[in-house]
Amino acid sequence: MIATTNIVTTDQLFPIIYKSSLRQYSTNDKVFDAIVCDLSGDIIIVAFNEEAGRSDNIMTLKKNITIQSGDVRMVNQKFNSSQSIYEIRLIPSSIINSYKSASFNPVIKIKQHQIINIYNLFHGSHVDVQGTIVYDDETTANISQSTGQSHTRRPIKIKDDTGSMNVTIWNEKVNSKKTIFLSTPFLSF
Repeated sequence: MIATTNIVTTDQLFPIIYKSSLRQYSTNDKVFDAIVCDLSGDIIIVAFNEEAGRSDNIMTLKKNITIQSGDVRMVNQKFNSSQSIYEIRLIPSSIINSYKSASFNPVIKIKQHQIINIYNLFHGSHVDVQGTIVYDDETTANISQSTGQSHTRRPIKIKDDTGSMNVTIWNEKVNSKKTIFLSTPFLSF
């Protein structure tokens, strides 16, 4: 997928596995980012200003897309939330075609880490870990004093052969993981 020139065009379908909301920064600027994947890994798609407004509705979570004329760049590690060292920046000539998928089944390259090595990664990195649940606390709900929104959380602790780590599961993810906790003490993120 990565080309030697900066402009990339591909006919391959990429599933969107993450999509941020359209965010405003500075006075009138806006941005959104998404992560797409294939068997070789994942890559960030970034769109600013007019490209962000034009592409925001086309790129939705759990859709497959193709990208024509995206500008491939080294990612700014300060804003990197994927494993890729590259990003595809949407430009005025970029064309995104979206395909609805009857069964969203992305092929994702798993980059499993041992727990002992996670502490050396950049904050915000995405990791895949497997371990045994050694602690599973009750779900609690809090109401934010500043926004009035309710937040639920469930703290767990997982362990592998190299160490252990605390994991907090937030909001809607609390319920989606509940069957895993009840059915097996082994967890894979």
